[in-house]
Amino acid sequence: MFDAKFQYTNKIINNLMEISSVKEFILNSKILPSYDLLLKNKAIISSSYNSTSIEGNPLDFKQVTELFNLKENDKLNEVNLNKSEIEVVNYFKTLESLDKYEKIDEKTILEIHKNITEGTLNDPDMAGRFRDTPVVIGNLKTGKLNFVPPSPIKVPYLIGELLDWINVQNELNPIILAGILHYEFVRIHPFVDGNGRTARALATLILLLNDFNIKGYFSLDEYYNQDRQSYYSALQSADKS
Repeated sequence: MFDAKFQYTNKIINNLMEISSVKEFILNSKILPSYDLLLKNKAIISSSYNSTSIEGNPLDFKQVTELFNLKENDKLNEVNLNKSEIEVVNYFKTLESLDKYEKIDEKTILEIHKNITEGTLNDPDMAGRFRDTPVVIGNLKTGKLNFVPPSPIKVPYLIGELLDWINVQNELNPIILAGILHYEFVRIHPFVDGNGRTARALATLILLLNDFNIKGYFSLDEYYNQDRQSYYSALQSADKS
């Protein structure tokens, strides 16, 4: 049975209080519909740029914005998209479809992964399917091995345990819940590729399902990418705690 081990610190408590205060201020603010759409679109562009950039996507912010504008004007079918562009467009569409989900279960996870990776994997059949091969996580430049995720045989069971735990946490702060889901999902590494993007989309979904998405005006992925090394270090340090 999965059971998250963590402890509240004064810093975490203060941050949660500050976030809750800002959340209430924004939710009670009156924003013109035109600005509402503008802020949401900016967040989608930012999230898509930053989440794919973390994984090594070479497109810059301007190129990602241009792709979003093509999508909004129904002109994507007029251009031949390369793999990097498909990754970004997939993330646009994934974020825009999150509000259709009423819960996080295995079907939700597989569908989100399929939406994120469709048309980008070496084996197209692995989009929306748990991996059936071992994987290792390391630094390609240095050759350093960071960790070895669980055996593929254990993946469905571990994901099931995580979901069982997530879906009974009625009292836990959604921000903490999103962080735990994010970390444990990356640790299990259930897919051959797209684990990071899927984990970040699921963290956003957790907040959305718990009315903590703050109208969709902000990008978690931008925060992660502002200090990418600290983001990686935070995920790795959880292994040691």
